[in-house]
Amino acid sequence: MTDHQDPAQTPSPGDGQPADAHGPAGNHPPADDLAARLTALEEQVSSLVAALGTEPGTAARAPDLADPLPGDTSAGAQPTSGSARGSTGAQPTAGGVDPFWALNGLKDTLGDLGGVVFAGYLRKPDGKRADWQYGRTAAHIEAADFADSAAALAALASPVRLALIQAVYDGAHSVADLVESGDFGTTGQIYHHVNQLAAAGWLESPRRGRWTVPVERIIPLLTIILATQG
Repeated sequence: MTDHQDPAQTPSPGDGQPADAHGPAGNHPPADDLAARLTALEEQVSSLVAALGTEPGTAARAPDLADPLPGDTSAGAQPTSGSARGSTGAQPTAGGVDPFWALNGLKDTLGDLGGVVFAGYLRKPDGKRADWQYGRTAAHIEAADFADSAAALAALASPVRLALIQAVYDGAHSVADLVESGDFGTTGQIYHHVNQLAAAGWLESPRRGRWTVPVERIIPLLTIILATQG
């Protein structure tokens, strides 16, 4: 994997910039308004820099959405320019930051193509970072077969397996650790659950006897969990 960046975090050209110094004096924004806009822009840039920072254990970055999305070979998949805002109806906050900055950034990038992106970055319990982004255009989604996701979803469709994968994410990296917790049944039952999760790609064993959630699967897993909780 390559490290992933979310273009929706990138300020649009001209956002937070002062008015043309050569234009009519009456077109200059008030000093207080300009300062607020610059502060908001600095905060967005700081957030972007934090999201793009790389550390050992960081997931690979995805291509920018200005390039064809990973695996998307549908005709006309190149993003168009121009703004496609409008459906959110959200107003900027007092600090000048659009509460729907990610959604509107995606609209600005894809234009009329439409698409879905999910992304995230966080520090895992072991201290390493997980930065990841995944996106598909509407054309790719329309051509997809939803039934292909059955096995991956079925592997998670168990309270025991969900609790087990959370325990692994939190640092229980061996079957012995999971047995010791007393929450997941016998050693044989735990191996069955671990093997089911590994077959669906939710767990991997980088070395014998050690299990972990693949770094590129952390954000997708958390996205699924959060989506079901509203």
